[in-house]
Amino acid sequence: MFFGKAQGADLLIGTIGLLLVGLLLLPLPPFLLDLLLISLLSTALLTLFISFYARDSVEFSTYPSLLLLVTVARVVVTIAATRNILTDGSAGALVEALGTVLLGGNFAVGLVLFSILSLAQFMVITGGTSRISEVTARFTLDALPGKQMSIDAELNAGLIQEDQARARRKAIQEEADFYGSMDGASKFVRGESIAALIIILVNIVGGVVVGTVQKDMPIWDALQRYCTLSVGLGLAIQISALLTSVAAGILVTRVAGQENLGLQLGLQLLSRQKPLFLVSIMLGGLMFLSGSPKIALLVAAVGIVSAAVLAREEESSQTQVPAEEEAAPTVLPPATPEEQASGLLGVDVLRVEVGYSLITLVASERSGFMRRVDAVRRSIAEELGLILPAVHVKDNLELAAQGYSIKIKENEVARGELQPHFLLAINAGTVTRVVAGQATMDPAFGMPALWINPGIEKEAEAAGYSVVEPVAVLGTHLAEVVRSHSDELLTRQQVRTLVDNVKKTHPAVVEELVPAILSLGEVQRVLQALLRERVSIRDLSTILEALADQGRINKDPLLLISKVRRALSRTITRAALSGAETLSAVTLAPALERRLVESLHPGTDGIVIALSLPQARAVVDAVAAQLRPAGLDADVPALLTSGELRAPLWSLVHRSMPAACVLSYEEVSPGTNLNFIGEIAAPFAANGQS
Repeated sequence: MFFGKAQGADLLIGTIGLLLVGLLLLPLPPFLLDLLLISLLSTALLTLFISFYARDSVEFSTYPSLLLLVTVARVVVTIAATRNILTDGSAGALVEALGTVLLGGNFAVGLVLFSILSLAQFMVITGGTSRISEVTARFTLDALPGKQMSIDAELNAGLIQEDQARARRKAIQEEADFYGSMDGASKFVRGESIAALIIILVNIVGGVVVGTVQKDMPIWDALQRYCTLSVGLGLAIQISALLTSVAAGILVTRVAGQENLGLQLGLQLLSRQKPLFLVSIMLGGLMFLSGSPKIALLVAAVGIVSAAVLAREEESSQTQVPAEEEAAPTVLPPATPEEQASGLLGVDVLRVEVGYSLITLVASERSGFMRRVDAVRRSIAEELGLILPAVHVKDNLELAAQGYSIKIKENEVARGELQPHFLLAINAGTVTRVVAGQATMDPAFGMPALWINPGIEKEAEAAGYSVVEPVAVLGTHLAEVVRSHSDELLTRQQVRTLVDNVKKTHPAVVEELVPAILSLGEVQRVLQALLRERVSIRDLSTILEALADQGRINKDPLLLISKVRRALSRTITRAALSGAETLSAVTLAPALERRLVESLHPGTDGIVIALSLPQARAVVDAVAAQLRPAGLDADVPALLTSGELRAPLWSLVHRSMPAACVLSYEEVSPGTNLNFIGEIAAPFAANGQS
């Protein structure tokens, strides 16, 4: 082809624009006018059928622009046809045929019919569509920030990938653009309805004047002739406009789903037998009225009864299938005594147990829980460099019906409750008004939240809530538990696997380090210490090189960890950066830092800060007040301190703040933009009294 598809489409749009301008300036032959009217009618029918089969409004995202273009085209064609009617007394075969057939020689009937069509389109269809577009556009735009926050939360939790988040952001932006455009385009349709009515009335009056004054026609003949043509033109234009308006109404009232409109209507109207039987009984009762159309009522009643019978058979088949599946359990060969004993010895490293009301939620393919678990595993591998073991899911009847428990090596580390038929609306600090719901707490981050009815999801998002599904709540909680206990999940066998992978690309450092300098267990303890503070171990070659350098000098675990952290300074700093690529940090007041350094004391697990219990609690509270984020998506500042105080200070505060980021000045990579946002003053007197 000489033109590609893109050039051809651009050429077509340009040709249509030139044609519309030409219609306003040049007289048209009747054949071309018929062709234009037929094109308008065909376009209206095409948009109507596309709206029937569209599964989502955004699937026909070009409709607002098309609606505006078709509306302008109808107005231009009406003006061109008016010129022909008043100058030649003809507007093409289609207009004359519609006027003759529909009017039946009685132009008063045509006027009534045209008026009814115009009023129905203007007051009912176009008015309703315009109002729905306006309300939907407002709610869609209000809910846009909440939807974007939900996507960001799922992305940060590892439940979706970057490309999925990008696609979902694009989809919600397209949805907002669509309803915003429809809100404006519907105003053009309302204006066109009024303009068409006025143009037809002007046609009739002007035609009668032209016919009687200029062409010496009897007034009755002029009225008959020009009324027929004007009403025929009005019907041709209004039928096209009516179909276009109906298509617009279907699109703006469309609920997103996997099926088209016809299938959804069939499933929802004809899938319940009781309403169908009631309707057939009422139709049967109407047959006994005097003068009622008994044959028509009988045919309608029989048809509805047939649909009710089919619906009953469908319901029976749907209820029998699960029963048959349940009645035929999978037969497994009996286990031997040795297999039974060995099975009791196994320990699941990572397990999720659910109450009986949540079994369907986690087992259903539709809920996608296992896909979310896979996403969590990918996210942890990319974020921390840790390969998670298999996540085992099982029911536990000892739990509450809607409860769940997350266990590591069969010891519970977290639990929560879900409402499987509701949505969780999380208050991340951006809520402008409270919506109806059952108060609760987000189990992953401890934020205040509400369990809400799915019907008010958009209202909650518009109010500033982050709305997530129950399965996403469980997935996010699982991801957060794994991050908090990642050091417990790193086994010695996994360290061996990781080291062997590094050996394929960096054999020299592995052969130098293990086992000549450090044992595999000592490497494991260093990696666990890094994971305990959520430092990624993906760059394992750099970690092993730092261990090899320091291990020849001193094998003290604290010195090894400090050396590795300095080698990973870029990685550690990048993880602590805020959205503006700036490291927001707080520091200790000199008096407080001096007091804490003086209290350092050797302990069984290394150097610790030896303070009284009230003093330790006061320090932890002061640090938490500065580091605790204001919302779900708020930046968490890092705490900067000296190298000798960093590890003991983290050990002091991490139980209250597991995600606290405590850095030494040496661990901040050169060139980092620092933003000091606060200083933690001493919460007790210099003499050590609280």
